[in-house]
Amino acid sequence: MFRNERGIDVEGQWVCSSACFLAVAQELIASLRESRAPVASTRTRLPLGLVMVSRGEVSSGQLRVALEYQQKCRKGKRIGDVFKELGIADDNQILRALAEQWSIPIFPLHDAEASVIPERLPMQLLETYRTLPVHFAPAGRVLLLGFVDTLHRSVLYAVEQMLGCRTEACLVQPTFYSRQLERLRRNAENSAIVIETRTTVIEASQIALNYAQQLEAASARMVSCGQYLWIRLDPNDFHLLLRFPAATPARALSPEQNSVRA
Repeated sequence: MFRNERGIDVEGQWVCSSACFLAVAQELIASLRESRAPVASTRTRLPLGLVMVSRGEVSSGQLRVALEYQQKCRKGKRIGDVFKELGIADDNQILRALAEQWSIPIFPLHDAEASVIPERLPMQLLETYRTLPVHFAPAGRVLLLGFVDTLHRSVLYAVEQMLGCRTEACLVQPTFYSRQLERLRRNAENSAIVIETRTTVIEASQIALNYAQQLEAASARMVSCGQYLWIRLDPNDFHLLLRFPAATPARALSPEQNSVRA
């Protein structure tokens, strides 16, 4: 693979040997680990319950009942889901409140419309962060990503960096998300590998090198995406997701220890 006349481009750096690849990859992954953003943006102007009270969708008494029920019976569950479970609010009301809370629009995509984007995104990312691409404008290379209940800015940034486009966020209905995700899942090709076992920077670099050699890749891109290190190998359009490498050394990987999804 690493002949002098060929080599591989790693984030704009041309490397001509396995040793060079490992050195560059380790430096990149270490810098991504140090600078990576939080998995989700959790700070908002006003809690969802109070937003819905201010909108007149929920009374203060209903909010108090929902919070008490959440504390006693549904710890860890989102307040919006608690509202739905208790019959206090429906999906449309919660979606409108979320849009106000995050100051992002609701995308009115109909079932008949398809998610059209120039390149695939790994299904694992769409499932983990409850998002999906809903619209792509080729003229300005703007990709609209729809989120169900939480705006993950690290995902927006990672997709922007990986695909070389501008990303914007919107909200979509949970039922629409589920239907579209199932359609994308049926049409997905086996072009992504997910390794859930935590690795070190050195191990992650070696894994990237192994796949690059097997696929005879011409270029490799690496970004931080929430809890994952996202690696893309071209021209194969092959995606590799690893749990973000730990700062301390980890045990060597074995096939039995790896949790891999295609």
